[in-house]
Amino acid sequence: MSIVIVYSDAIRELVRAIQNGIESQGLHVTCMHVNNIEISILYSADAIIFGCPSSFLPGVSVEFKNFMNDRSGTFHNQTWKDKLAGGFTTIHGQNSQGVLIELFTFACQNSMIWIPQGHLAENEGYSNMPVNLRTVNQNESFIGCIATNNQNDLTAYYFGLHFAQVFLHLA
Repeated sequence: MSIVIVYSDAIRELVRAIQNGIESQGLHVTCMHVNNIEISILYSADAIIFGCPSSFLPGVSVEFKNFMNDRSGTFHNQTWKDKLAGGFTTIHGQNSQGVLIELFTFACQNSMIWIPQGHLAENEGYSNMPVNLRTVNQNESFIGCIATNNQNDLTAYYFGLHFAQVFLHLA
C-alpha cells in the first residue's frame, strides 16, 4: 500500500505536515516534485495527493499544469481509475479554491476517488474561538486542504491524518 504526494513550487512545509499526518498512522509516503517524477512509483501508487501553491493568477502553476498535461495517457487509459486522490494548496484569497477545483477536476477526469479536507473548525472544538486563533481549517475549505506554512496551522497535518484514516478504512 503506497501513497505518493506530487507537488510543485515552494510548498515543502505543507508536504511535510501532510506526510507527518499520514505517517502518524503507520503508512509510508513518497514525495515527488513535479520536475522529478519517478514514473514507476507514481503509477504503482494506491493513492496520490496533488499539491500546488496558489498565486495571484487563477488555477494551478505552470509547473503543475505541465505535469497534468504530461499525464494525458492516464486519462485515455484510465490508469489511475479508482485510486484515492486528494489535493492541497496555500492560502491566497479566492484563487486557493480555484487551485483545489482544478486538482479535483483532474482527479475526476482520471476516475480517481477524491478525499476532502475532512475537518471543520467546529469538529476540533474551535467553534467558539475567533477565526484568527483556530489552528485547523481556519479557511473553512471543504474540497481539499488550504493551509499556511505557519507552524501553528495544523490544517495540513490533520488533512494527512484524515487521508490516512480513509485510506486504511478502504484498504
